[in-house]
Amino acid sequence: MKNIETILRTIERELIRTYAVLDAWFDEEPGVLQYLPAGGGRCCSEVLEQLMHTNGNLLSSIEMACREAHKLAAEAAIDQTTDWSHYTLLEALALERCMHTLYTAAVTQTLSHDDIRSRMRRQLGICLDHLDTLCHGEGTLYKTTLPLHEPLTLDVYQHLYFLAHFGRSHVKRLEENKAEFALLGRNLN
Repeated sequence: MKNIETILRTIERELIRTYAVLDAWFDEEPGVLQYLPAGGGRCCSEVLEQLMHTNGNLLSSIEMACREAHKLAAEAAIDQTTDWSHYTLLEALALERCMHTLYTAAVTQTLSHDDIRSRMRRQLGICLDHLDTLCHGEGTLYKTTLPLHEPLTLDVYQHLYFLAHFGRSHVKRLEENKAEFALLGRNLN
């Protein structure tokens, strides 16, 4: 049976997995991180910095939603008998649609890898703190709308889940850059 604890652990697991995968990219060799794909696009360092900035923007919205959810929870008691069996974090189709339509402006790399990594680790901590403080279902009390081509309204839990999957969606680009870099190295030998 699905309950709030199961939902919170699912989000927590997705956030930790995503940030762990992203964090490992900072240990790649400098050539991989700075390699610009032949067909255009961003190097891995730029992808990571852009993701950190975009996640920061998403977190600003999540933090506002958390404050509002806390206010609403203080005004009305949370129904402890809520049937969570029909609650969904995000439909797969909606999640896929979001990954490709969230606007991210180009960013010129300005921060060091250590600074970007440190900020991303703090972002994970903030996400986990929000899950801890909204552990009784309060995260469903306030919804925000993501400004997408097709706007999507999310509660706090869904927004955090989205943030995890948005981060994970960038891993494919990083892996493609690394594979192209490796292929280029083999062709030079």
